[in-house]
Amino acid sequence: MMKKIILCFLILVFASSFLKAQLTGDFLTNSNFYYRDTSIGANTSQYQHELSSTEAWLFLNYSISDFNFRVRYDLFNNSALLNPNEVYTDHGLGFYQVNKKVGSLDITAGHFYDQFATGIIFRAFEDRILGLDYAINGIKLKYDFSETFRVKAFTGRQKYRFEEHKQVVKGADIEKDFIINDNLKFFTGAGMVNRTLDQASMNLLANEINSYKLEDRFVPKYNVFAYTFYNTLVFKNLSLYVEYAFKTKEAIRNEQGDKFIFKSGNVFYTNFNFSTSGFGITIQHKQSKNFPLRTSPFATFLVGTLNYMPPMSKQHAKTLPARYSISALELGENATQAEITYSPNKNNTFILNATYVANSKKEMTYRELYLEYYHKFSKKLNTSFGIQSIYYDIFTYQNELEEAVETLTPFAEFVYKIDRKKSLRTEIQYLMTEQDHGDFFFGLLEFNIAPHYSFSVSDMINTKPLKLAEVKHYYNFFIAYTLDQTRFALGYVKQVEGIVCTGGVCRVEPAFSGIKFNLSTSF
Repeated sequence: MMKKIILCFLILVFASSFLKAQLTGDFLTNSNFYYRDTSIGANTSQYQHELSSTEAWLFLNYSISDFNFRVRYDLFNNSALLNPNEVYTDHGLGFYQVNKKVGSLDITAGHFYDQFATGIIFRAFEDRILGLDYAINGIKLKYDFSETFRVKAFTGRQKYRFEEHKQVVKGADIEKDFIINDNLKFFTGAGMVNRTLDQASMNLLANEINSYKLEDRFVPKYNVFAYTFYNTLVFKNLSLYVEYAFKTKEAIRNEQGDKFIFKSGNVFYTNFNFSTSGFGITIQHKQSKNFPLRTSPFATFLVGTLNYMPPMSKQHAKTLPARYSISALELGENATQAEITYSPNKNNTFILNATYVANSKKEMTYRELYLEYYHKFSKKLNTSFGIQSIYYDIFTYQNELEEAVETLTPFAEFVYKIDRKKSLRTEIQYLMTEQDHGDFFFGLLEFNIAPHYSFSVSDMINTKPLKLAEVKHYYNFFIAYTLDQTRFALGYVKQVEGIVCTGGVCRVEPAFSGIKFNLSTSF
């Protein structure tokens, strides 16, 4: 495999020197070196046997005569990225694609990423931080009838590591823009997705259903169809997005996860935005019921996910406010989030955010109140202060039989620009709770020398431990060097077990102890 990849690469480089062609790409690798620490639970297989792991991705994009060829080599050595409780080793072509535009028709063969509307019925994407890759391997066509009218359709199977799930997925989406005038615009669309079960999955499903009591049995279907209708209204400084999606009956797991039920599903989602000088407001609301959408009824957690449910919680960059982040509840939720931003002048900004989430039984599972104040003292000193309050049903989101977590987290950040190239950033956070792991303090000091160097040291202290016998320190020492398009990063890390989220997609990760190395470049 490696010989073939190197040969193809050399051929492309050679051809580029004679033809009007362009070769671009990027490379990313992560390596972990594990140091066992049983006191924080860092004692999985990697700490006892493998001792190190590496993931790497080399992406190449070659363009010539309106053709685009894309290929990505993936490597996993003793990796826990795809599954934190598993050691995985393999390598090969993780992505390949040929794309050609013929007039108004865009043709793609191989792997591709895309989504319909917000992704409620279909989203093919990747997230390397969480080890997710939901590419579709098949054919995708897109035709632009005009600048305001377009249609796309696809068929294929979802990628799973270096293979594909057995189930066939098909879909189509149509969009039309209505530009009334400069102040009034409508953007309207509709989409459909169909998933067909393979025979082996149907046989397993039928066998399980036949083992149920007579009153719980049903006739499963090979096909599920999901539809969505969406529209964005833009009027001056106001925008309103509305989407309604529903799917036909299919076999899904019940809330206890011990049997299949035969249910249809639906989702209503809306997003309202208004902004004017110094003031902005955003309100989101979502109601959903029975809307898991996967390659197979047997796929669980993040495996085989075909869609994306927009989360209602605020996305946090700071460590402790992000500790109890949430993902959407597939079997049903009623969720609302509102955020107000107010800037009386260029030196002061207030942000107020409130989130409320209830499950299908109308029981509160998550509530967040968040207030942050930005103040610019001078050209050299910027500060922010805030406080967050959370109610988090840990059984709902992590399946842990414990009482709900209630937290209060004040935090502050200071950024001081020493001169044009040097800056100093400090973070201070304190999470107070009587549940889960107990109280945490987080402190960070970061020194940057633009454009090359970045240094940081931080400590997250379990000051009032409830699950550990003594106070524990989770130290982090970090250094990064950037030269042109290449960035090197090295850190010594101790990480407490908990939720890790990016872009509204979350998973529970075990504790970590050891060294992390990262290299990324583009060309």
